[in-house]
Amino acid sequence: MKVFRSAGGVQKRISLQTTTMAENARLTELPVEILYEILLYSLSSKLPLTCRHLYQVFKGAPPSILAIYVLHQYPRPTINDALKYPIMTIEVVHQFNRLHPQQKTGRIALPKRLFRDLDHLPPSQRDRNSHPLPYLRDLSVFAASISREIEYNSFDGYPLTRAVFANHLPLIDHLLSKGASPKAKNCFPIRVAIQKGDLTLVKRLVEPPDSRDPSRPGKRVKLADRVTLTSELMDLASKRRAFDIVEWMFEEKGVLPRAGTLRRLQ
Repeated sequence: MKVFRSAGGVQKRISLQTTTMAENARLTELPVEILYEILLYSLSSKLPLTCRHLYQVFKGAPPSILAIYVLHQYPRPTINDALKYPIMTIEVVHQFNRLHPQQKTGRIALPKRLFRDLDHLPPSQRDRNSHPLPYLRDLSVFAASISREIEYNSFDGYPLTRAVFANHLPLIDHLLSKGASPKAKNCFPIRVAIQKGDLTLVKRLVEPPDSRDPSRPGKRVKLADRVTLTSELMDLASKRRAFDIVEWMFEEKGVLPRAGTLRRLQ
């Protein structure tokens, strides 16, 4: 019991219940449906990290809830905005588009998050079904379903560059087959391969696979290189002392060495 004095001097006794059922209830004891509502109301990225229970609840939220959460992050959300979020699985992507249909204009940019942790995957596990290849294939199917194309040279060729850094050969081949260009950012993917001293990788980036001639069964046609190599790239290889790359550029690609390159070859 607490005593309060009114303005007129009359004492009033008011009984205050110190705890109520609502106050006593812990957040983790609430039904998941209410927790979803709290998440959508707060739009807090920190709430799922409050404790293990909440993390598991929100991690297992239905795709529709996760799609709504992402939708509410932007006044005019686009699929490129949404794909930045790790919670955007392909199922959530479809829910996002169902709730907020996308215009059939512009290309879908591959989010950087898909390519940041490629080094953590052991080389023995890098195959056509390893991260992020299944996601890329599913995203391609989604893009086709809404008449959109994917920009495989997103962020100045970031996807291909990261794949080269990680030496993820199946991913490199997939990106190249979809139109990712080793010319991006002043041939940065090729520069990375040269710095690695990996002639096989440089060839993989420069030379497309031979194609079959439909008019002559069994005959393979050599395709043009994806990029014209320069003496500056040869000079970079000589500084790296990757002389096998220098020799290949000279003998196979007709690149003429600079004076500095010749001095290093002596």
